[in-house]
Amino acid sequence: MENVNNSRKDIENILRIRNHQPAGPIYINLHKRHAAMCLKDNEELRAIYSLSESHAPTYRIKTEYRYNKILTSTENKPQLTMNKDLISFECPQSFDNEIESMLKKVADLPKGIIEKVTVKQKKVYSDNRNALNNRLKDVITQMEKNWLREWRCLLIGKFYDELTEQLIREKLNTILQNDKSDYNLTENVQYLLQRIVAASEYLTTNELLKAIYYCMPDHKELRTKIYKMILEASNDFQFKTMKRHPVILIIDEKLDCFPWEMIDVLADHPVSRIPSLHFAYALYKEHEHTIVDGHKQVSSTVGNYIINPGLDLKKMEMRLKHFFDFWIPQWKGMVGQTPTSEEFSELLTSSDIFVYNGHGSGTQFLAANKIQNMRVNSIVLLFGCSSVRMNSMGPFVEMYDVFHNYMIACSPCVVGMLWEVTDFDTDLLSTGILSQWIPSEANFHWKYIDTVKWAKGIIARVANHSLSKHNSKDVDHEPELLRSINISRKVPIQYITKCAIVARGLPIKIISQ
Repeated sequence: MENVNNSRKDIENILRIRNHQPAGPIYINLHKRHAAMCLKDNEELRAIYSLSESHAPTYRIKTEYRYNKILTSTENKPQLTMNKDLISFECPQSFDNEIESMLKKVADLPKGIIEKVTVKQKKVYSDNRNALNNRLKDVITQMEKNWLREWRCLLIGKFYDELTEQLIREKLNTILQNDKSDYNLTENVQYLLQRIVAASEYLTTNELLKAIYYCMPDHKELRTKIYKMILEASNDFQFKTMKRHPVILIIDEKLDCFPWEMIDVLADHPVSRIPSLHFAYALYKEHEHTIVDGHKQVSSTVGNYIINPGLDLKKMEMRLKHFFDFWIPQWKGMVGQTPTSEEFSELLTSSDIFVYNGHGSGTQFLAANKIQNMRVNSIVLLFGCSSVRMNSMGPFVEMYDVFHNYMIACSPCVVGMLWEVTDFDTDLLSTGILSQWIPSEANFHWKYIDTVKWAKGIIARVANHSLSKHNSKDVDHEPELLRSINISRKVPIQYITKCAIVARGLPIKIISQ
């Protein structure tokens, strides 16, 4: 035990030195080891702090560097990138001061595309794609049943209706107060029970019983009462159908490749990813003046797009041009043209919403290092292969992707793909998201489009479907981007495409026109 204590003190001393210029992987691993030691010592807050510090330190340094460089090297200063003071490394005298700083920040937050293939190639490709679909389903099942098990209940969002949360607390309190054994539960255990109740419809009977047993291993009678209450509450409230607040996931870079949004407790609810608590706080502070009820408010009036800038996806170009002309004709863009760096930059920065449909993330047209030197206020949707995938840069540096550059440039949210996707399936997904999210004056809703005719360049409603002119007040319009993504995951044909789409950044909501 003395050796463990000495090791912990050694790590804390190293971290105080490293805090001035932390080296990514070393800093990450030291904080993870420190967190594990703190948990063994039942120092939960210190463990949480160290885990928070282990996320994306290199990009915090990069943000600070870019801010200072722009500040000192430009006479006529443009809009600056993300404020370094919101994510900078502090050097206080003790971990207690660092934890206090972290808690203050938390309190301040609001509660390769394939187009031309032969028939034989299509058959082989289809078989391989089906096999990948099945393997991915197996991976998600493993994540639910073997990794997270009953504790996936901790990932579920809180109910929109605060009354439901209150009723759950009251039901639990009534059982605990009526218990004559004076069995004391800590505040943390009571919170665990609340989350177990809220996620009960997603858990098996065995998982429910295990979770309850963990909370009170020495009180069988009380466990029985709580289990019965959970069954009654699930029947009364129908938790699966209730609207929930968005969930922000902060995921270790080595686990970012997994489709967390598809596990059962998250699959029907809005989810976004952010690299670290520091970036969550910084994005919030940068856009605080336009955030209402936890959502960044944006207008859908000014939007720009780039379609097929590589000039080799002609069918995709035809389909998407018809979509934009039909659904949002007021938006501007480049179709079937290769943009210069200046043209790409102008379309990106002059809109509230920017859409890219082509290969990759578009950095072949606008370099990533240029993006991080800009101020990007637009919502960025990159519908290309692996457009927001974390890439390994070797064993001695953190993993990297272009969305980091957009985040440094203050883009409130970047949407993209975790891996390779096919063009038609991606077109179904991208048009599904945009038509669900962006209100339109079109004659009928895009979800009633005849996809067979659309694939041939014809805009037509499915046969025998009577529908009056669509208006933005219809249930067809979902103003929250994360919910629109969630709804539109049902549109693609391939399961692997449904899993590929993720959002990185703040929850976004369209302003009512």
